[in-house]
Amino acid sequence: MQYENAPIVTGHFGLPNDGPDLPLFIAACVLILCIIFSIFVKKLLIKVKLIDETIPEVDEKLGNYW
Repeated sequence: MQYENAPIVTGHFGLPNDGPDLPLFIAACVLILCIIFSIFVKKLLIKVKLIDETIPEVDEKLGNYW
């Protein structure tokens, strides 16, 4: 290198080819897909009336602390 601030060419790419970062990359992709599809699956189940969209109210008869 001629200068200290010269860029270092490493040959790395955006996607991991092999090594310890590949399983983490795959797990992150699967997690993101699960989060996205869970929203659509819930809407679909509500539409076909397999689940109820109302939130049940739980009255535990607790005292008022104020």
